[in-house]
Amino acid sequence: MNQFPLPTDNIRDLHPRVFQSICDDLDLGLRWRDLVECAEGTRFELSIGEIESCASVIHRSLHAKPATELLMKWGSMGMPVKQLIAFLSKLRMERILVHIRAPDDLAITLQPNLEVTVDEGDKINLTCEATGFPYPIYVWFHGDRKLSIQQDGRLTIDQARMSHSGKYICRIHQKRASEMPYVFTEWCNVTVRSCPSAFQEKEGNKFKLYSDNQPVSNITIPEHVVEVRHQKNDECIHLQISEPPTILLEPTSRSDAIGGHTLFVVKADHRFDQLFYQWYHNSRPIEGAVSNELRVQIRGKENAGNYQCRVYTRNHVGVLSKVAMLTVEQIPNVFTAADKVALIIGISTYRSYGQPLPAVEHDLYTTVKMFSKMKFKVISLLDLTLIEMVNAVDEFCAMLTSEVYAVFYCAGHGFVSNSLHYLVPWDARHGSDLKELLCIEAVEAKIQQKKPKMLMMFLDICRTGVEHINQKNLPPLKQSSNANKITIYAASAGEQAFEQSERTCRVPRGIFNQYLLEVLEKTNLNAFQVFESLLSKFKDCPYNREKFPQHPEMTINLEESGRSLWDPIDPDKLKAVKLARKHCCWEIMQYLPPNFSVKINETDSIHLSFHKVASNVMDMIAHPQLITISRVQLELPKESMDPVLQPITQLELVQSDKKAIKFRFPNLQRLQSKLVLHLVIRLYASSSSSEVTETRVCTVDLGQPSISNCSLGEIKYPSPNDRKQPMEHAENSMLLSDSQA
Repeated sequence: MNQFPLPTDNIRDLHPRVFQSICDDLDLGLRWRDLVECAEGTRFELSIGEIESCASVIHRSLHAKPATELLMKWGSMGMPVKQLIAFLSKLRMERILVHIRAPDDLAITLQPNLEVTVDEGDKINLTCEATGFPYPIYVWFHGDRKLSIQQDGRLTIDQARMSHSGKYICRIHQKRASEMPYVFTEWCNVTVRSCPSAFQEKEGNKFKLYSDNQPVSNITIPEHVVEVRHQKNDECIHLQISEPPTILLEPTSRSDAIGGHTLFVVKADHRFDQLFYQWYHNSRPIEGAVSNELRVQIRGKENAGNYQCRVYTRNHVGVLSKVAMLTVEQIPNVFTAADKVALIIGISTYRSYGQPLPAVEHDLYTTVKMFSKMKFKVISLLDLTLIEMVNAVDEFCAMLTSEVYAVFYCAGHGFVSNSLHYLVPWDARHGSDLKELLCIEAVEAKIQQKKPKMLMMFLDICRTGVEHINQKNLPPLKQSSNANKITIYAASAGEQAFEQSERTCRVPRGIFNQYLLEVLEKTNLNAFQVFESLLSKFKDCPYNREKFPQHPEMTINLEESGRSLWDPIDPDKLKAVKLARKHCCWEIMQYLPPNFSVKINETDSIHLSFHKVASNVMDMIAHPQLITISRVQLELPKESMDPVLQPITQLELVQSDKKAIKFRFPNLQRLQSKLVLHLVIRLYASSSSSEVTETRVCTVDLGQPSISNCSLGEIKYPSPNDRKQPMEHAENSMLLSDSQA
């Protein structure tokens, strides 16, 4: 007997053979993506990045499967077996369900009608329904002759003949491993009535009617009659009429906005015959529009125009309704994007140039969450060299097409020279040439080569000049003329951009970033409205505006000014964009090591989970799960780590009264090989004892997570001890509240 898992079991705890079989079936025809759609609106809904992370596993290993990655991710989120069964049942994936769902006995819920009578030439419709698992299979019989095998209980015969009269029954069965249980419906008696042609002679509008070659009567009938039939049994004369239908209700003209829908209705009648319908748009038939109602989804101006319906009989004798006009309103306009992509770069510490900017790091993490909420694919990078920034821009541009929304956000030390803006990279030095810095206008020019539908640039940098930079030999730069760009500056020309002081804020923030994200929370604001709301925030700023003057500024050259960062993504456009991204690194960037446990003994373990903070920053959270051991201490020795990842921070967390350790790995873009950890585990005699009873070293291979799979540049980096530690500042000045200034 098969042993099925309990409904409350975690899907990760399924038998390995069952788990593997489910994954194999889900990977056939990308059925795992259909399963992902079933999770929308539940706590197991995945972001676009998480979905693409599952898809990208095939690029890392020949044996990796997206479905395995998906189920492991859901398992780490606590998905029980009953939830997986619910998703699979919604898609009727019986081949997979048989591994985890116990059988349900067959039960008939709808019997066919016991007596069915139709005229010769009409349809015969018989229906029955049943429940059970595996899903019921229906086999209809006419007498003892098998007719069809199907997945539902409907039997349709399009044109009834006399030979179709008789008894019908349906056998309903299930396919199980060891048996095939079945039940029968009740018998259904079908009677087909004969309707032979009955007229032979015609004089004007008079017919001599015959039945079985015997004259019946002389009758006078309307001129629209094209056929006369006589039913002998009920002594009824059937007339097939060519008289056109009568329209009782004409469709009316409508006016609606893009994104909405409208409904046209026509009502008609005929004294003798069945009616059929065909709708037309600008004199062209609309495929599938064959009922008396027409619902039009308004996607654009192409839906405007004339709508008309032809109503006709079985002899195709018909009449056209009056013309109804649909007017498509332009306001409110609904814009869509093929996709939305953001590149966020923050430089918070420097090898030798200037003071560190602690707020930049916090701002970057918060900005990533905001743009992810707006359904952007986000590449977020902290503390890059110039080569790394240039390569990151190239990877970003590889994701762009003419229908994509693009956002470029940068924060750090910056300045203006000859009307061009520069961002100072992590490896900049005093006295650098301008060509050793990132020219933001050059970034814009490279992005504009892809002609995105909308390009929005946010420059959270100072706009003052500097003296210690060599400004000779400026490279020529061609400006773009695309009418698709909005640039919002954190400060006006000649002003600095400030951040909060660590003395007044536990987690300092950039003033521009804080107010900008508050504004972006308001959905559907267009570019003008975003800037107007941002100005209002700065007017109410609690800081000393005379001592710390900062006034945001905007330049705009956007033809469709109603576009918003919150605009939805059009799925049809997105398909075309994905085809153009065969060689970009986006899917590879989403990879994180799967969660797993390091066993100490049979009962105690350390559970490791991984979380992306930015595209080049990853957190590893270690949860000790102890039963027999009182206390453990975890450590990653600095000397065992790749020096490019330094400094690795370690922080103790308290989650639901349980302690955990968070390790943060920065600079993943500089990782040239696999990330191998040597985790030191110290076991203590008791929770209060300082005596170490045992020390173990566990080697953990995490592969190449996130953006370490992409080659952003290979440079020899100095010792991590050379990096300056964050200090309180606001670019070049301290920013205090009014009470402290």
